[in-house]
Amino acid sequence: MFYGHHLGINGEALSLIINEKIELLKNKYPKIYNIYELAQSLIQEYKNDFEFKAVYSYYNASVDVAKNEIFLRLRDVTSNASNTSITSIKWEGGLERLQELIPTETEEENNIFIFVATVGSKIFEKVAYLKENGDFLKSHILQSLALSFAEALAEALTKTLTKVMTEGGGRRDCVRLSPGYAKSFDLEVQRDIFELLDPEKNIGVSLSTNLVMSPVASVSAFVFSTCGPSIGGL
Repeated sequence: MFYGHHLGINGEALSLIINEKIELLKNKYPKIYNIYELAQSLIQEYKNDFEFKAVYSYYNASVDVAKNEIFLRLRDVTSNASNTSITSIKWEGGLERLQELIPTETEEENNIFIFVATVGSKIFEKVAYLKENGDFLKSHILQSLALSFAEALAEALTKTLTKVMTEGGGRRDCVRLSPGYAKSFDLEVQRDIFELLDPEKNIGVSLSTNLVMSPVASVSAFVFSTCGPSIGGL
């Protein structure tokens, strides 16, 4: 949650915010209440500066067990067919986990969505302006909001893509994994994602030489599921 993870609010104060007991928060924790009010006012003031955008594509996936590699074939959802273009993605999370995500012995299709989502660069112009003018608290909170909203967008997109992938039945325990996090994909896989989706052209998200996305409030991820063949359109 934004107030806990990004602003460090915890304990009873955080519980009061979660349960929307704002008057009680005001009476018991006036300083935290002021932070809460400031965050709410920033959301209203800058709501038009958040540019929620995403690019994604749907793939059939198979596994090379010997090499711990995932092979992707781009799916044309309008014709329910895969083209012949194949991309290899290196997996770092161990063979057992890989086979959980993409079973090698199943009659069902192995399906993956890959996406990049962002809240855009406009909001960071506002963050920089506030910082340059000495409004450090506002700048910090607004940047934290941007990061939090990017994660919320990624979560909402994951749920939407999961629904698409499970319309035909089959497994519904879809999993989202991002390069560089935990034991899944090395950060180098960012290059593969950007080659596949071209986020810079499509939604204005670029990748630096050290594999950092810009704007920083951006999320790239794989969404795994094994579903039936009936997928439907997007």
